[in-house]
Amino acid sequence: MTHRINLHRNEAEYFARREADLLRQQRDAARNERLAAERQSHVGKCPACGYDLIRGQWEDLLLDQCPHCHGLWIDADHARGLIKHHGNAVGWVLQSVVQGLTGLRTGTS
Repeated sequence: MTHRINLHRNEAEYFARREADLLRQQRDAARNERLAAERQSHVGKCPACGYDLIRGQWEDLLLDQCPHCHGLWIDADHARGLIKHHGNAVGWVLQSVVQGLTGLRTGTS
């Protein structure tokens, strides 16, 4: 009889562990889906204010501009290319953007 009680106890522990593992996997999957949806919801949105960005090409550079807060965004690959071709990229970008901001909005350079 004691042997049978131990078997039932072991079986109950097994199923409790299995159920806990399945619940953990379901929670992890739901969390991963939620995080992926959240990341996707930010694509094309201004990091500062959340408005839709407009993309424009200005010289060799692709810029994403926010029409609401007027923020300008550049991705890492384009920033590396900018630094490679122009030594002081930050100064060049700031000076050039200030001069050409209106051209980006109207599509002219």
